[in-house]
Amino acid sequence: MLTTIQKNSIRPGGGLCMKGGIYSRERCPLCGGKLHDNLKDAVCCQVHPEQRASRFEVRFKAVSGRFRSYEAAIRFLTGLRFKHDEGSFDPREYRKDNPLGFENLSLKWLRIRRASSLKPRSYNAVSNHLHRASKFFGNQNIKEINYGDIEDFFLRQTDITDKTKANIKSSLHDFFSWVKKREDKGMPAFEIPEFPTIKPELGYRNLLSKEDQFAVLDEVKRLIWRKNPKVWIAINWLSTYFSIRPGEMLKIKEGEINLSIGHFIIPHPKEKRYKSVPMLDEDIELAREFITDPGKRLLPFFRHPAGISGVALDEPFGNRLLWKYWKAACHNLKIYDVDLYGGTKHSSITALSAFFSPEEIMESAKISTNKAFKRYLQTDAEKVKILYRKARGAEVIKFEPAKKVPKDFGTS
Repeated sequence: MLTTIQKNSIRPGGGLCMKGGIYSRERCPLCGGKLHDNLKDAVCCQVHPEQRASRFEVRFKAVSGRFRSYEAAIRFLTGLRFKHDEGSFDPREYRKDNPLGFENLSLKWLRIRRASSLKPRSYNAVSNHLHRASKFFGNQNIKEINYGDIEDFFLRQTDITDKTKANIKSSLHDFFSWVKKREDKGMPAFEIPEFPTIKPELGYRNLLSKEDQFAVLDEVKRLIWRKNPKVWIAINWLSTYFSIRPGEMLKIKEGEINLSIGHFIIPHPKEKRYKSVPMLDEDIELAREFITDPGKRLLPFFRHPAGISGVALDEPFGNRLLWKYWKAACHNLKIYDVDLYGGTKHSSITALSAFFSPEEIMESAKISTNKAFKRYLQTDAEKVKILYRKARGAEVIKFEPAKKVPKDFGTS
């Protein structure tokens, strides 16, 4: 049977709380009596004080621990009492399943994120970030992780770019914020640690002059128009309606091309807000040629027609289809190292700088940056149409083909 001492008592004079105690399962070999803590240096028999325990157990509320020396036991018990008085005592810190371990909490957070409305691609990125951090922190108590630990973690990440580090930093901060919000009452002493400053140096995309962009578009049309004209339409629209991203363009449903008002309606863009983009008249008429069956309004506009080898009728375009024909056209024209995003959206935006201010372009393109814009801005439809008309090439706009813009320009 376990024995204990003066549970829930207070030292004279109001010192450290005396909750809990040191126990032993052993008995006196001479009289068979229980062993008690002498409050000095041993757990021993009150009749035969020379008979002392050799194994000890500390019990403090829901926490227990076994020790082979009295000194180790008293240190552990004193620490628990101190945390109790300090207001930071949390019995979960001592459970074998370690519910406050970094890895355990991160897995719980990822399960919640997976069940949320987070897109699969975004979830995979966040999951990779947290798994990378878990390899470093393991199941270290999250309350013990400080600025130095996080800085050491990033110093160890020598195989990734600063941009990726910045993305991991964002995911980690979201995770710690979740812990703080979830455990605000359970861990009142928990504070989100400070994070080191990470300033990534942005990469660059090569751009095209408008003349070269037109040439690539013409070559794409030559390669695919008879077989699948919507491939050319998608790439042409990306170079014109630069406020629409490639992923958004491919997901546009027929019913989201409102021909009566002449707008693209994008209900779930990356910005997580409604987006309406006015169309040029010739594109309204072009779309009208393909949108003929009211029963297909819920189907993606960019889908395969009959007769395409390897794909089913009405199967949506894959993520790499536009890239495939863009690269093929560039190769035929001996244009290299210009990707689809740089050759369409970024090239058009840069060309427009000869006619409009950066603020006008960024507003119409619905671009935001951490320094300049806190949210996306709306603008007058006719004003946007003027910009789109220039992007379509009402006038040939010249600029240096070698000019570059940051890869992340317009993606934040």
